[in-house]
Parts: sequence; C-alpha cells; structure tokens
Amino acid sequence: MPGGFRRHYMHQRAANEGRATSVLTASFIDFLALYGHFAGGDFPSDEDDDDNNNNNNNDDYDERNGWSTYGSTESGVRQRLTYGPTPARSARETQAQPNARIRRDDVQMAPTDATIANSASGGASVRKTFFLLAKSFISSGVLFLPRAFYNGGLLFSLVLMVVVAVVSLYTMLLLVKCYERVHCGYGEMGRRLFGKWMERIVLGSILVSQIGFSCAGTIFVATNMRDLFNAATSCRYRLGLGFWVVVQAAVLLPLCLVRHIKGFSAIAILADVFIVIGLVYVWSVDVSMLSRLGTGYVRNFNPENYSLFLGTAAYTFEGYALILPIVDTMNQPAKFPAVLSLVMVVCATIAVSIGALSYAAFGEKTEAIVFLNMPSKTAATLVVQLLYSSAILFTIPLMMFPVVRILEQALFPRRSGKLNTSVKLQKNFFRALLVVGVLGISVTGVERVDKLVAVIGGFACVPISFIYPPLFHFKAVAESRWERARDAVLASLGVVICIYVTFGAVSRWGAAEPPYDFCDE
Repeated sequence: MPGGFRRHYMHQRAANEGRATSVLTASFIDFLALYGHFAGGDFPSDEDDDDNNNNNNNDDYDERNGWSTYGSTESGVRQRLTYGPTPARSARETQAQPNARIRRDDVQMAPTDATIANSASGGASVRKTFFLLAKSFISSGVLFLPRAFYNGGLLFSLVLMVVVAVVSLYTMLLLVKCYERVHCGYGEMGRRLFGKWMERIVLGSILVSQIGFSCAGTIFVATNMRDLFNAATSCRYRLGLGFWVVVQAAVLLPLCLVRHIKGFSAIAILADVFIVIGLVYVWSVDVSMLSRLGTGYVRNFNPENYSLFLGTAAYTFEGYALILPIVDTMNQPAKFPAVLSLVMVVCATIAVSIGALSYAAFGEKTEAIVFLNMPSKTAATLVVQLLYSSAILFTIPLMMFPVVRILEQALFPRRSGKLNTSVKLQKNFFRALLVVGVLGISVTGVERVDKLVAVIGGFACVPISFIYPPLFHFKAVAESRWERARDAVLASLGVVICIYVTFGAVSRWGAAEPPYDFCDE
C-alpha cells in the first residue's frame, strides 16, 4: 500500500529483520491502493486482513515502533501514535483513552511529513504525485459543467469557478497542515479533535459523496447506453432510461463483490485513456462549432438557477478525500503544496474550458450531459460515448469501495469472510443491497441529473471541502487570533453555502427535464 500506515510498519519491520521490502511503483496500481486508505483511513479487504494478520501475529503493533490499536472505532481505522504522547502522558495512558479528545500540547509533538517520509523507504516522486492528484480530480464531474455554466451564466460561472478552485486549494493545504500535526485519517482526525460525533459526521459526508458520485456515474452511463442502443437499432425499440440504469446491475453486482482492489488495475488504465479521448473530443467539437457558427445564446448570469452551479462546482473537485493518502506517499512532502497548486491550475483550466466552451457553443440547448450535444449518430460521437461510458461504468465499483468498507467495518466489526462462508455471504448480500440502493436512487434522478449533482455537491462535498478543514485547523494548528478568525469565517461561510445550495437544489427537484433523445426528431 503506498504510504499507508500499515506499509510504514512493514518497512520498519523488514528493516529490523534485515530483509528488503517491495514497493508498488506502477502508478495505476498505486492509485487504486489509495482507495484502501481513502480519506487517510485504513480500509483493507477481507483477504488483506488475513494477509496482514499472517505478517503480524498481533493486532497491537510493536509499541517500540510507535504503533498501537485504538480499539474498535466507527471507521475501524488503526492509526499510529504520531500525535503524542507528551512527557506527562505515556503511550500506554493515551492508549487507555481511545475516545479522548486530543490536546493541543499533544498535537504539537507530531512528526512532520518529512520525518515520516524519511523513516520509510521508497515513496512517490513529484511526477507520480502529480499524476495521482490529477487522476483523483478528473472524472465524470467535468462533463456536468457545461449545464452548470448554463445554470449559473457564463461570466458568473467563470468567476465563481476560479474562486471555488482557489478556496478548495487553500482548504486542502489547511487539511495537510492538520495532517502534519495529527497524523491520522480524516474521520479519525475529527474524533481526536472534537470527539466521536465529529468522526461520524465526517464519515457520513464521505459516504454520501461517494454514493452520490456512483449515482451520477450510473445516470451518465445509462444516458449514453440508450443513445448507443437507439443508434444501433435505428430507434425501433424505445427503452426508457430507467431500464438502462437497472441493466447496469449485470456489471456492477459482480464487480462490487471483488475483494482485492488491485483487481481493478487493468480497468483503471483503460478508463484513464478513454476519459482523455472523451475530453479531447468535446474540446474539438466545441471549437469547431464556435468557429463555424459562433456562440449560441448565453447569459452572463442566470438568477433562477445559479445556486445549482455552486453545488456542481464543489462536486467537480471530487478527489478531495484522496489528498491525505497521496501526501502520505510522497518522498518529498515539502514540495506537495507546489505540486497540488499546479494540479489545481491544470484541473481548473480543464474544467473552465469544458464548461465555458460547451455552453458558449450550445447556449440554451446545453444538455446536462454534454455528450448529448455532440453530433448525434456519427461514428466519432458513438465511439467516444462507448469509451467514456465504459470508463465510468467500470470505475463505479471503485467509487463504492470506500462506502462498502466503511459500512462493513461498522456492520461486521472484526469479522472476516476469508475463512467464514457465512460472514462472506452476509457481506455479499449487503454489497448487493448497496448496489440496488444506488441504482434505485439513480432511477429517481435520471431526469434531474443536474439537480442531483448539485445536491451531492451542496450537502456532502461542500462540508468535506469548506467546513471540516478550517474547523480542524482552528482546533489543531491555528495559534494567532487572525488564524482563528479566518478559520471560523471560512467554516461559517461553508455552512451557509451548504444549506443554501442543498435547499435550492431540493426545491427545484420537481422540475424534471428529460434529456435529449435524437429519436424524438
């Protein structure tokens, strides 16, 4: 596992025993392994649990190396004692109070990222870190932006997209500073700083966001599958979008039963290639349309639906929860802020260009999924729809992996299905129910995908991005009155945006807009 807490222990153990350890170096494998440390937590598969137990005959890792188990937490996260103890509190005293909130004196003794990096062999280079970050932020969310620009208006959306990118970057760096003080996962950080209730809230937001990403991806795939089928059958058989949502169960159910996350490596490689092809195609069509026909009818500000844009903008930077495991992989952590800043510039440029160019090209006819605006029934469009939809379809199980593991660790604490058929069947049934739930939500939102994305962005992504990081920074890092005031204002603003955007999207939920179907022409 790249940079995971368990990997650090294994490196240290191997060094003590005088043997070498292997470090995953393939970028795509590393990216997949990050999902085993989603939001900085530790979410191994059943088989990984047993493998690790074979390597460590003890759940309570060697205290001489600074490792311990803090009991059965909500997230099941096993963390390192990097945030203490102070001379006044021994490691055993800290271990005896697993749910105690952390004191500022304890926080200040945490080692820096450089200390962690130097203590483990290997690590991700600057180039690999750039790739991992870029891969985390670029996915299906980009293709919902043209409709978001329609909802917000061209000028308003351009300005606000830049503001959201800058504030997101700033809060990510706040979170990294907290991580340097409290070296643990996102949910565990909330528990240590505020109490168990905060851990539950943080993990709840992560669960909602990942389920939402999966639903939006499912709707995206269903819409494109319908077009592909209609083109192949010349519109002789008109099947509704609900059917194309449900039929994805044939792929999602088997994939969601996969226990080893590295089994998705080949799929991830192809998915990235297909996504790049899709983005390049959208750019080329936009530029061609603008050069031949000029701009469509656009508004600089849309007073009716601008709140929907805010939610979609927060949704766009959907890789936020992978920041902590990525920074933990880096062998030069001092360069992480610069690398993250560069990645945000690149991703924001891609997002703004796709949203602005597509809205400018198609104006009032901009669809919720921009592929529906591409030249219909042409070979190029159909191929791109097939490739991009395949990429999203086969990465939906990856989006659901953190949800599955967090909920399984809550429902089946310390129960592995490796050698227990009954437990494995129960977990398989639970995973199947989760897939059915995602498909059910997708059916209800299939004609309201822009509103669904706005709800996900407002209710889950805004707290993850704009509320929790400044709150944690306020508690663990901020020293001056100015820092505390800044964190308080930013968190308060995040709460207002969360409520306003979520309420605005839900209040417009009844206004269904069936997506464009070329068979209606």
